[in-house]
Amino acid sequence: MRSSGTDDFEANCCRRQPKPPLRVHDIEAIVAEFPNTALASSLGAEDMVVTDAILSAGLPIAIFTLPRV
Repeated sequence: MRSSGTDDFEANCCRRQPKPPLRVHDIEAIVAEFPNTALASSLGAEDMVVTDAILSAGLPIAIFTLPRV
């Protein structure tokens, strides 16, 4: 008997590959190609990781947030 699509989904959802780690080298390459790079931060967890990488490496990247209206 053939399994349903739902069973396939459930089997595959547990096999997700982890995201590659954030590498400062990647951010440096972006800055080299786009010197006016800026980060629009939502102040979420992911943005805090990127912000920490930028500030720790001393990269010339502006960081800003958009006000809620």
